[in-house]
Amino acid sequence: MPLRVRQAHLVITLILLPLVIHDGVKQTHAAEVDSVEVFAQPNPGRPPSMINMTVHPAPVSPPSVSSNQVRLADNELVIGIVIDQKPMAYPIRYMAMVEVVNDVVEGVPIATTWCPLSGTGAIFLRKIHGEELTFDFGTGLKGDNLLIVDRETKSVWSQLQHQAISGEHKDDMISALPSIQTTWKAWRSSYPNTDVMVFPGHQGYPYFYHDFRNPAPGLAVHDTSELGLGLKIEGESRFYPFAALATHEIPVIDVIKEKQVEIYFDPESITAWATDREKLLLLTMVAYKEAWLEFFPDTQIFE
Repeated sequence: MPLRVRQAHLVITLILLPLVIHDGVKQTHAAEVDSVEVFAQPNPGRPPSMINMTVHPAPVSPPSVSSNQVRLADNELVIGIVIDQKPMAYPIRYMAMVEVVNDVVEGVPIATTWCPLSGTGAIFLRKIHGEELTFDFGTGLKGDNLLIVDRETKSVWSQLQHQAISGEHKDDMISALPSIQTTWKAWRSSYPNTDVMVFPGHQGYPYFYHDFRNPAPGLAVHDTSELGLGLKIEGESRFYPFAALATHEIPVIDVIKEKQVEIYFDPESITAWATDREKLLLLTMVAYKEAWLEFFPDTQIFE
């Protein structure tokens, strides 16, 4: 099933500790290990408390190559986005090293993020109230989900919540951009002219979907039993488990807040996505069911 969908035009208005990458990856003058006080979990599964959270610098403007210059296995995962007709892929084997990357695609400043605990990838616009921000990795968690910290104000942001939980920007929302989390084979087939982020000289950490609370040793295949697609429209949340989508004719037609949405699922590509009636890609997240419900407990589960 091809992944090509219409992209909305962008209008810009004014746990492994990640490895610090230097070779071939630009860092700004502020790229030093830092810390910030925040109410967060110190480790997965632990209750939150006030902690002095270590903040590790994230790459800025990492190098990229064309699709025929990178060696990735067909079943490896990538986070893909198309901005102004320019496709870009972020391999999760590299994202797992740092969990946040600051980039610019076709003049648009973005932050690509990955949380292995919740299985969530998200790409954010790096502009808040007209100010361009640069994000780093926080070692703490909220709801067993990634926290990122902007260098400019030291505000702490929740990936799944799309919101600052402390600092000058507390309660501000950050704009996420529609993207697709899928296999390298599926993305490359749909966008053969894609560019791909690389970390020269580094192998990265191959990632396979699994239940991190009960990991299988030596896992080399994806376990998608707890995965699904999360979607939120005007405050109403839905979660479409992959297992349930596999039993229905695709696309699944749903209505949320009087808006028709179409849910697509491709088990071979290990992905799902949603579009509106005009086939524009909607903002969704592939996630583990438990992770999604941690942030959106009133979610309606598709069966």
